[in-house]
Parts: sequence; structure tokens; C-alpha cells
Amino acid sequence: MASKVCVLGGAGYIGSALVHSLLQNGYTVHATIRALGDESEVGLLKSFPYAEERLHLFEADVCKPEEFEKPIQGCVVVFHVAYPTVHEVCCLLQLQYAKIKHMYINHVLYIIIIRVGSYPR
Repeated sequence: MASKVCVLGGAGYIGSALVHSLLQNGYTVHATIRALGDESEVGLLKSFPYAEERLHLFEADVCKPEEFEKPIQGCVVVFHVAYPTVHEVCCLLQLQYAKIKHMYINHVLYIIIIRVGSYPR
């Protein structure tokens, strides 16, 4: 049985290439995208060979780390290639730099905690 992996940001330039490669190499892929209703993102990913059998899509917002819990459950590897949209970046720039840095560090740590079950030391 092939391993299950997760690609956070599966519809982006790097993410979609990664999803394609992983599917071609026999992996079951959980991929997050901004909106399941966005046919341009969904259509691209579902057009890949083996997508019908091994690709599972999840809607998740990069600024809401709790939305990544379900997609990464049971995965042996998580590829974090998600990034905020221009609108999200503009909103983030209104915050102080320290708050932005703190938010992204916590976001990555939150995902690590979900995956390994404890705080990394």
C-alpha cells in the first residue's frame, strides 16, 4: 500500500507540480486548496493521472492553521508550500512585523504538533 502524504497549497505552481509527481509515483495525496468551488484549481488537480483514485482535496486557509488538521491526519509527510494571497498579504502588512513573524512560526509549529503529537524540542 502506498504512503499517504499531504501537500498544503496543492494548487500553486510548486504545489501542483508536487501533487502531479507524487501521484505519478504511487502516493495517495491529500492536497489543500483555497476554495473547493474554484474550478480552475480543482480542474487542474483532478486532470492529473491517478487523481481519481488517489487524490483527496481539502479546503483550507493559510491564515487559519486549525483548518489543516483534517488534511494532514494519517499522512507520513507534509509538504508546506501554501502561501497567502495578495489580499491576505495586504491585510498582514497592516500588522507589525513581529506579529506576522509570530503568526507564521506558530502556524508551522501548530502543523508539526498535529503531525507528531507533541511540541518539538
